Amino acid sequence: MAMDASRDEELVHQSLDDEDEGAFEILYHRYEMALLNFFYRRVGSWETAEDLMQETFIKVHTHLGTLRDRKKFSSWMFSIARQLIAAHIRENRRNQVESKAVPSRFPTRKKCGSQDAALTCQRDCRTDR
Repeated sequence: MAMDASRDEELVHQSLDDEDEGAFEILYHRYEMALLNFFYRRVGSWETAEDLMQETFIKVHTHLGTLRDRKKFSSWMFSIARQLIAAHIRENRRNQVESKAVPSRFPTRKKCGSQDAALTCQRDCRTDR
């Protein structure tokens, strides 16, 4: 996936050594669409994909100094992205389970066809509460 691994290595070096303030910005623009598409294919929402992409770049920038092999920048960055997508999926599953476990405060209304059925339905609904 590396667009130019040797150039990535130079940009990482410049970014870490503060030689060039724009070095990380170049890396960002080089990979932003690849990451955005990576996330969108997995979550199906552009807004969520953008949030995850931004979170990835924040983590990359924060932990750039921990990158052992600067030639493998894109692999390292996408491993961070995979970790974030896994966390996102776990969180969504947890939220779905929690929302299913919480009972509704309001009883569901039954559809009633005739007036007699409507009276029975109203009586039944009162006892459901």
